[in-house]
Amino acid sequence: MKMKKSVFIGSLLTCSLVFGAIGAGASTGIQKIQAALNYNITFKVDGKAWTPTDSSGKTLAPIVYNGTTYLPLRAAANALGATLEFNSGTQQVTLDSGASGIPYNDIAASPTPAPTTKPDAVVETAASAGKIIKLEGTTSAMTEKMQAQAAILLKAFAADLKAGKPTKVHAYMDAYMSDKRENSPISQGRSYFKDSYTAHLNDVLASNSAGTITSYVKSIETVKASQIETDYISGKSETSQSYKYRFQPEGWDSFSSIYVSFTFSADKNGSSTYILAGIDF
Repeated sequence: MKMKKSVFIGSLLTCSLVFGAIGAGASTGIQKIQAALNYNITFKVDGKAWTPTDSSGKTLAPIVYNGTTYLPLRAAANALGATLEFNSGTQQVTLDSGASGIPYNDIAASPTPAPTTKPDAVVETAASAGKIIKLEGTTSAMTEKMQAQAAILLKAFAADLKAGKPTKVHAYMDAYMSDKRENSPISQGRSYFKDSYTAHLNDVLASNSAGTITSYVKSIETVKASQIETDYISGKSETSQSYKYRFQPEGWDSFSSIYVSFTFSADKNGSSTYILAGIDF
């Protein structure tokens, strides 16, 4: 059996829902069923045609079982602008409606509209303004915006792996992420995240051969925003909101997936303005 390549990229937290031939038992809470995938069912979301897809763009079909139609939860949540988390330890799915679709910047007179261009078209220009990125607009618009930012960061990560030093990602953090601020829940600042990223980069470089790194870089440096999966979006608290993305390079196994997290925090205590305050790999 030919195995897919793997690169060690440090500690990973993954969650997956696997459906297959599994045994039934009251003690496990799992019951084996026979169901059908119905590709004939079509959907509309807010009056527009919608097709559920996975992170790679592959069409997903609803499952029909005992007269009930079941949709892929993550695809449906993304379409409705809801946030989704799965805790593999507790086996709990958390679904947040995002305050019934009210924009996160809900006190603004005119929330930022959703981008009219596709994510791939804005990958190289999304951060061109050269200022701290703000949390603004609708859930779907912000998710798309940060998906494009994740693609920018992954390309920077590939460049840093190739050069053997954290230059590109550090430059991104300096340009678009806030440092510590007085009277603000932003407590760690850029230096903390830059040091954490440097340690991560060095860990990857030290744990893999030069040939593996070279091959891995080639699979990352041309990444498109549309290839990046939204792993989860946290609920918005009084002080912060997080977005996490996952990318599995083609030809590499799941242990080689890369996770990028963005954390937004209020620019000062009690403020409704949230700015990018943390980036984690």
